[in-house]
Amino acid sequence: MSDLRRELLDTSDAPPDLSPDLRFLASRQAALAALLQDHADRYTALYTAARDTGPTLEIRHAALQSAGNLATLLQSLRSREELQVALAHAPGFVPTPLLAIDQLFYSFTLLAAATETPDDVLEAALTPAGVTELLQANRVQDWLRGLTETRPDRMNQ
Repeated sequence: MSDLRRELLDTSDAPPDLSPDLRFLASRQAALAALLQDHADRYTALYTAARDTGPTLEIRHAALQSAGNLATLLQSLRSREELQVALAHAPGFVPTPLLAIDQLFYSFTLLAAATETPDDVLEAALTPAGVTELLQANRVQDWLRGLTETRPDRMNQ
């Protein structure tokens, strides 16, 4: 496991007064939110480069690395599905938009699998406009806003 992926699963940034379950959920959601914008931007750049110049080994490797980062967090969150269900029913909280993040993950995996003739693979992947639309979806924006509002450093203000 890469150092980045170990850091993504670290719970040290979660508030110490939370229960172990909430520390787990808070750390994974914070990591996923941080990756979402970065990896959306990265995907757009990689997709554009693959479309313009073809899917080089470097592009495919970078796409595979990014897919692995997202997969690490998605798998970790899905391993505790009961926490996601509880969050979905908690008043004032928006559940993690796992399906939206899945779409980005799958598009990275498609890009990583692209060959010298990428059209068939890239047709199935999100376009840069699709990524923008995904990030601007109400559910994703509500989730990000909810995470910002419940950050520990903002709770004492």
